[in-house]
Amino acid sequence: MATLDIFQLVFQDILKISSTILYRYATFQDQIFYLIFLPHVVLFLFLFGFGRILAPETGSKGLRYLVMATAYIFIVYQGWYGQILIPLFQTWFTIMLGFSLAIFLISRIIHPYTAKEISKHVGGAVGKEVGKHLGKGKELQALQDELDGTIKQMSKTKERMNDPQFRHPYTRAALEQELKMLDDKKRALERAIHKY
Repeated sequence: MATLDIFQLVFQDILKISSTILYRYATFQDQIFYLIFLPHVVLFLFLFGFGRILAPETGSKGLRYLVMATAYIFIVYQGWYGQILIPLFQTWFTIMLGFSLAIFLISRIIHPYTAKEISKHVGGAVGKEVGKHLGKGKELQALQDELDGTIKQMSKTKERMNDPQFRHPYTRAALEQELKMLDDKKRALERAIHKY
């Protein structure tokens, strides 16, 4: 009878674990492990990080422990531990365990030094491709700038052709020739830009 009272006191009254979660584990050992030990390990990891955030290393350790204890009491007293955190922490722990096992197995198959070398070569190839595209962007910008300069030069040449000072036939022929060359250059630059 005393064991049942302690059991009810700890699991249902203090930790507020719901009966649906509680009866999922048949033996007392399963209940201790899955409902107290495992969730508390994850909860203490969380509380340790929480305490370090609110009371950093430069602060008092006692203040950090006070923050951690207060957060623990709050979580348990509000019923979050028994209702929300036990299923969440069990899932999180299982996922982290599986992830760690996968990383371990991968590191046994592909040594970390080999993985570093592979990433250098793969990273180098990716970097070259990205560099090509970035270089194309710079080339494209240079062509666009050259096109803008050519258009400005063409408009200046047209203005000079309308100036009475340049009415002489030879001067006018030279300006027309310059305008034709600039127009050809403009078309070539526009074609080059459209290729990108």
